[in-house]
Amino acid sequence: MNTYKIKLKINKNTLRKNNDFGLSKMFNDLKLLDVPREYDIHNNFCFNWALKDEDIDNCEEAYIKIYKNYYPITKDEAGEGDIVTFHIIRGQGIPTALNCKHFAIISSIYKEIKIKSKWGLRGMFESTLTRLPNIYGNYYQIWRVKNA
Repeated sequence: MNTYKIKLKINKNTLRKNNDFGLSKMFNDLKLLDVPREYDIHNNFCFNWALKDEDIDNCEEAYIKIYKNYYPITKDEAGEGDIVTFHIIRGQGIPTALNCKHFAIISSIYKEIKIKSKWGLRGMFESTLTRLPNIYGNYYQIWRVKNA
């Protein structure tokens, strides 16, 4: 399975000390696309937004849906609309539903892969693969929907 090591660049302290607008001003490869709305109780999380399914309750359930309905691809095959999952993997582990921590959609592959993702109760951002909170993992996979 194509799994890639990654070092995500936004640490917990930076995340805690800055609101969404502050983060987008701090990094030139991070763009705030939308702010959360109090009335929006659905699609509040990365997996709901990326998979367009408000009935998913957590990353584990979303990863199971990915595993059944998508197939893994290499980063060289990646295209706009493909899904990226981020995982925290320790030792010789592999990506699983239990270590999946974040979902994103590839928005561009021009020069480098850019993604759009929803950061929990925070906003919607577009960024490079590495400009995410480091709590989202140290490995990633790219997926394409079956029969697409």
